[in-house]
Amino acid sequence: MGTKQHTVPASFLKNWAATDEGRNSKIYMHGIDLSNVRISVENVCHQRDFYTPDREKDNLISPIEGGFISIINRYNAMAACEIMEGPELLLDIFYVAHLFLRGGGFINYTEKERIDLIDEWMVDFLRSVFMDGNAGGNDLQEIGHSLIQAAKSNWCVKIMEVRGDELLIGDDPVLSIIGASDHVAFILPISPNRAMIIFDVRRIELVSNIIEAEVCALMNGMTAAKAQRFVYSRNRLTEEECATAAKVIGKYTMTCEYENGKIKTMDFSADEIDRLRIWRRRT
Repeated sequence: MGTKQHTVPASFLKNWAATDEGRNSKIYMHGIDLSNVRISVENVCHQRDFYTPDREKDNLISPIEGGFISIINRYNAMAACEIMEGPELLLDIFYVAHLFLRGGGFINYTEKERIDLIDEWMVDFLRSVFMDGNAGGNDLQEIGHSLIQAAKSNWCVKIMEVRGDELLIGDDPVLSIIGASDHVAFILPISPNRAMIIFDVRRIELVSNIIEAEVCALMNGMTAAKAQRFVYSRNRLTEEECATAAKVIGKYTMTCEYENGKIKTMDFSADEIDRLRIWRRRT
């Protein structure tokens, strides 16, 4: 990966590019002090030695980055409103979990090399969120076997299409939804025109196949509020849209910390997310 290590892969951000030039594809960047800056996806969402300055350790993360590309391509090829269940969902969960853990508190974590924390945090996160804390072993391979069964019975992915507007993407892109007891869903924009929702079928039921313009605007507000520094768009935003995004960027801070041996995460509440009107809670 080299010294320039991305917090959000360029291969993912390329879906928001206004031009098609591979990693040199141009995207619009918006922040508190910057508006409508056109920049290549290769030159955003990165930090020198983000994971580690050790090149040998750095090579450990490269296969994960490479695997993301095939997953992103599969998302783009899926039909709108298509639902995915079963073992294939395992890759989706790992991908979203990696993006989720890279954001927020992880970006600001400096006490230990982040690359040494990735597997440790992933094991705790996957066990506590997707498997209700019930999985033996402290190895990702062992967790993976248990996760296949948990995903097959309790979680699924749905691709939703946006109507009448376009989604923004942030430098901390995964929106986590907290229910009465724990996470019930994760929303990840995968292009300006579609998003994927990983949800717990025991706790919510999706009631819409379309993200209407009003819901898209709310999701964009959440994305901007959760961003560390910048949000990105495919098309140039108006001055009013830039001003609105600038007011909320960085206003929301996600914490990611250990509590009683498990990762404690704070994110958007299910009460607030009910405004999206794309699901109803199961009782």
